Amino acid sequence: GKETPASAQWAAIYWYEKAANQGSVYAMYRAGYIYYSEPIDYNKAGQWFSLAAEKGDKDAEEVLRNNLRYNRFTKKWDAVR
Repeated sequence: GKETPASAQWAAIYWYEKAANQGSVYAMYRAGYIYYSEPIDYNKAGQWFSLAAEKGDKDAEEVLRNNLRYNRFTKKWDAVR
């Protein structure tokens, strides 16, 4: 069938999560970014950003800090100190 933006988004999530689960910090950040934007799932976004931050990703740390200020994530992730 014809690819739609929604199906492309789910394909991206699938591949980023697959790579993230194999240890790719970039993929952890990108998975978090996708969940943060569309489809919005702040809990999953926070989980992926937290994992990336724990591995030293400075962009993920910044996203977590900024979003904790606005209570967008449901838990205070350990990576943010």
